[in-house]
Amino acid sequence: METIPVDLITLARRIQTLENAFTVAIHSISTALPTVKSDVIENLNRHAQAYEVKDPVIAETAKSLVKRIESLNPQVKS
Repeated sequence: METIPVDLITLARRIQTLENAFTVAIHSISTALPTVKSDVIENLNRHAQAYEVKDPVIAETAKSLVKRIESLNPQVKS
């Protein structure tokens, strides 16, 4: 199998873009269905708890996403 070199800066930017897209999508959906936001937060917290010992990076990433989702308050403009 061929290996492809990975540029870590590009990889980090892509991950950050995916996190941003995920957060915006959750907030967009939660304006129509408010329970979606709380369900996603609850599941991310469970995921973080499950990986606390196995892989702290995964746990910390999930916690970071929870903070981002909780802090954003979407507003519908008319």
